[in-house]
Formats: sequence, C-alpha cells, structure tokens
Amino acid sequence: MRDGQQFNFSVQSCEERRVARKHRPETHTFVDAQKIIGRDDDKEAILAIRDQYQEQHVSFIPIVGIGGLGKTTLAQLIYNDDKVEKHFDLILWVCVSDNFEVKEVVRKILMSATGAEPQHLELDQLQKQMRDKSLEKDTCFF
Repeated sequence: MRDGQQFNFSVQSCEERRVARKHRPETHTFVDAQKIIGRDDDKEAILAIRDQYQEQHVSFIPIVGIGGLGKTTLAQLIYNDDKVEKHFDLILWVCVSDNFEVKEVVRKILMSATGAEPQHLELDQLQKQMRDKSLEKDTCFF
C-alpha cells in the first residue's frame, strides 16, 4: 500500500476498472483516389481475382490485416472503380461494427439495396428478402 501511495496509485473496484471500448466510426464509400498512394497494385490484384474467377461466381474476396493497414481505403478504391460499377448491377456498402449482430447486418444490407427501412421482421424473413433482392441482379457487397 505504501508503494502504491509513493507512485500515486489509487484503489479501484472491478466495476471502475472496466476499459471503455473505443467507438469505431462508421465507414462510407467516399475516398479521394488522388490522395491515396501505394494501393494501385493491391486494387488491381483484387480486380484481377474477380476477373479470373468470374465464371465460378466467387462470393467474397476478403481483405484482412491488422488495424491501420488501409483495408477500408482499399475497399473504397475498389468500390468506386469504373470496372466494378460496369460489372455489377447492384453494389452495396455495409458497415459492420465490432458489435456484430447478423440481424442488424441483414437489415443494413436491405436498406442499402432498397433505400427503405425494412419492416420489423424476424431474421429468416429478412434473409429471404435479402436473397430475393440479390438474386434479381448481379450484386457486389462491400
């Protein structure tokens, strides 16, 4: 206890020691491509993967890595690329937070696809609407 006082430590309960989670800002599709340096090769590599597996209907091309590497920026560059816009009928951007709830993600996808707030439905009903919407068109999700 004396050592703690010497270093100005304070005694706290477990409740007080909880670490507050840092709130991540919601992402969006806008990026000024002219201000982005060093991502052209990565962007072209992902677009080439899409072209290479076009006939096999690849559903996802993951962009993974630790925080701060520019994964979101890379996704924004690809989302806004003319080749992607010409290839897909429907392109959707959905922000998925750390509090991952499937029902909320499906709701956001439907809102992005339709521009309207979906009714308060159960997860199965929301997923059916999402499947129906994405099967109508060639869809790309970000």
